[in-house]
Amino acid sequence: MENAEETNNKMKRISAKQKSYMGMTKAGGDILGVLFNGALLTFYIDELNMDPKLFGIVMIIFAVWNAINDPMFGYISDKRKMDSKGKRTFFIRLSIPIYLIGYLLFWVAFPNWSQASLFIFLLIALFIFDTGLTIYGLNLSAIQTSQTTDSNERTRIMVVASVISFLPLGLAAILPNIVFTSNLSLIHIRLIFLVMAIIAAIFMFVGSFKMKEHSLEEEGVEPLPVWSAVKETFKSKSFILFVIVNFMLVGVATNIVGVMPLYFKYVSQIDGLTVLFVSIPKVYYKYLSIFCMVIYKGK
Repeated sequence: MENAEETNNKMKRISAKQKSYMGMTKAGGDILGVLFNGALLTFYIDELNMDPKLFGIVMIIFAVWNAINDPMFGYISDKRKMDSKGKRTFFIRLSIPIYLIGYLLFWVAFPNWSQASLFIFLLIALFIFDTGLTIYGLNLSAIQTSQTTDSNERTRIMVVASVISFLPLGLAAILPNIVFTSNLSLIHIRLIFLVMAIIAAIFMFVGSFKMKEHSLEEEGVEPLPVWSAVKETFKSKSFILFVIVNFMLVGVATNIVGVMPLYFKYVSQIDGLTVLFVSIPKVYYKYLSIFCMVIYKGK
């Protein structure tokens, strides 16, 4: 009996190397997401002189697409059966080029473009970016839970991901504030965000192609049909409460991050070096708090 239980526990464990690869994959995707939230508003309104009203309309249309594509891509990826190319890893690897192309498109627009051109271009770039982000994020979240049924082991995966993400995500969070308050030329701004894309791509490609997938389907766990899944979701009051609270928190945090470069530049009127000293404690306190919470949860 003890031998069977010990064997079962070993099967639920994930090697440190595989946890690291999952952490690298997550860190790469998060770098692009953090830069998107922190830099897009300032780049288009302040550097490219896009009308803020048009930018807002683009973001509203984007929000509608974002609401539609989450369940759509989630359903499509859930329906795929495990094979030699994987289930979740197949979609993660497929989405990386889409995610990167969408991100890179943001920075190739020019200030001499018409408002209509900026509107259409940004909308197309957002659709491509969010398609890649959604497929990538949904399947990466799923693979982190499908690797094992052990909740403690899942927490350890999150701990390793937090450790790997600590430095690159902190840099990505600080960078927009420094870049947009340093009077850099447009070409230098583009080069900085291109370099960050290269760093993110290395994390994403290395992590995802080294990652070995274990599907719970091998243990007889099958995803629910779509309507059954919807019913089960709305039965959970705690989950619905979490989604509402998380939505509000993420919404507030995202909006604050997006306007910080403009706040530093026009309200506080401080330069890049001062912004660096101001931003480091704030940013790393945030990520250190998340890391401590994950550690505490694992105990």
